[in-house]
Amino acid sequence: MLWFVLLQLMDSVHCFPEAEHEARCSSSSCFTLHLDTVAFSNAQQNCEDNGGYLMTVRDRHQNNLLHFLLSHIQGQPQDTTLRFWIGLKLNRGRCVLADRTLRGFQWVNGGEDSDYSNWGREPTPTCTQRCVSISYRMSGANHLRWTDGRCRAAASYICKFDFRGMCRALALLGGGDITYTPPFSRKPQKRQMKSVPFGTYADIVCADRRRHYSVCRETDGTFGWTDPGPFCSSGERSCSVNNGGCEGGCRQNGGQVQCVCGDGHLLDDDGLSCRRSNLCAADPCERECVLTETGYTCGCPEGFQLHDNRHNCTDVDECPLQPCAGHLCVNTPGSYTCRCEEGYQLVGGACTDVDECVSSTCDHSCVNSMGSYSCHCHQGFLLAPDRHSCFHITHGCSSAPCEHECTDVKGGYVCSCYKHYKPDSTNPRLCRQYCGKQKCPALCDKDNVDICFCPDGYIKNQDVCQDIDECEMRECDQTCLNTFGSYECSCAEGFVLRKDKYSCASADTDFTMTTKNPAANNSSLKSSSAAAGDVLWIWVFTAGAVVVLIFVIRFYVTRRQKRQQQSAAAAAAAAAQLNMLSVNRGSSVTTTDITVQFD
Repeated sequence: MLWFVLLQLMDSVHCFPEAEHEARCSSSSCFTLHLDTVAFSNAQQNCEDNGGYLMTVRDRHQNNLLHFLLSHIQGQPQDTTLRFWIGLKLNRGRCVLADRTLRGFQWVNGGEDSDYSNWGREPTPTCTQRCVSISYRMSGANHLRWTDGRCRAAASYICKFDFRGMCRALALLGGGDITYTPPFSRKPQKRQMKSVPFGTYADIVCADRRRHYSVCRETDGTFGWTDPGPFCSSGERSCSVNNGGCEGGCRQNGGQVQCVCGDGHLLDDDGLSCRRSNLCAADPCERECVLTETGYTCGCPEGFQLHDNRHNCTDVDECPLQPCAGHLCVNTPGSYTCRCEEGYQLVGGACTDVDECVSSTCDHSCVNSMGSYSCHCHQGFLLAPDRHSCFHITHGCSSAPCEHECTDVKGGYVCSCYKHYKPDSTNPRLCRQYCGKQKCPALCDKDNVDICFCPDGYIKNQDVCQDIDECEMRECDQTCLNTFGSYECSCAEGFVLRKDKYSCASADTDFTMTTKNPAANNSSLKSSSAAAGDVLWIWVFTAGAVVVLIFVIRFYVTRRQKRQQQSAAAAAAAAAQLNMLSVNRGSSVTTTDITVQFD
């Protein structure tokens, strides 16, 4: 049966002056919850003065026990958050050690360091005294994360008292009174206890002033009283006197008294006391069953909460509380897992920085940072683009050989371009505007927004540069493939692209197969092509043009010959007419200039 079955509630008592606390005991330990707030040293001293120590949380089992104890606190508002010291402390002269589970802290009751930790955040890096506390909210999920702080701060605390066993309360047959002084208290308890820890001292005072003493001891592996009683017998028993000594009900049968117990309880072997029947044996709870004076209650371990039906447990999603401090949180049943980002590793359930400098490849020096690291070079050296190598400084960039940016590298320099630019393919020291997609913002002059520029192969459309589809202009003989900022020509099977990178020729012709690409640096292809059948029309057009040209030349040659013949005939006719005029008119004839205009 789970350890929770062993927990038994004790009445609230006042063990320490002005300090209210609630005590709970198991078969081997008792715990006192002190709600008054004191400094760590005072809390530790109060526990030790009564034979105990500040409660430690060395494993998940003890963490569940702590959660159970705190979950039964009553009389506090639901919005209250209580802080409790636990027995974990960084002593003066010691330093926080990030690679240790307890980060250099130690348990106040000594012993080896545990492998369990529950840090809510990394302790403050220091070599001064620090103390650890946990926070508990009266409502909502509680993970009892550890937090370091100043030891002089005030917080509530929990004392733990280890015992080897427990004894049942003593019984009275007549009038009288019993007081118990447990080993963790300076004063006797003022109220009746149902069970008491090993080492408890009992003082019995009867009505007739008879006095008895008894101590809870271990004998042959069992725990019992040195004087088990019952006490204060007055001869004939009667239910009217001290309930006949019965813990439960009392039935009078003549001169005989019979003790009876209520539901859920059985009469013990002494015939007087009642012990609880094990109601938890039937497993009425999904997770944990806790016996109480009136029956049982169901409980849930850390990471779960009790369902409204008071029997089942439902998982608590811890991730909304960001327990991984910015890293990825994965919820799991009853818990969660942190997935650390690069440069961190999971240690004790939390993501801690990895010191990459321990195994770094830096040439000279390494500086660790949270989640990363950086390499640095000695004076006279520069860090290479690989971010870990160092090379001696040259005068590569001192002459400003690059149009935009220059980086010194071993043996020279490397040029690079600003955003929206790329190195020129003909001269890598220069940069040309570059887009690489259908549309890009136009680069405008900061002093005059009306002056804007677009990369080659793009046209400005309002405030963006839009790619020009050169294939729509039928730039290629056969197939055209548009690219961002350019285009490419290619030929059908049986043809090759001429050296002009535009036209195609038969593969039988001695041409070298190339591809027209006026902007070869841009290889982002888009689908656009001229119809391969256009080549047939080009050949028909060329042949027709040659025939027309032949006819035109022949026409002009024939016409010129006819004009020459007409000119010769006209000249001969003019000469004959002139001779005829000379014969008819004699010396009185006037000469008239005749201009013969040849067509």
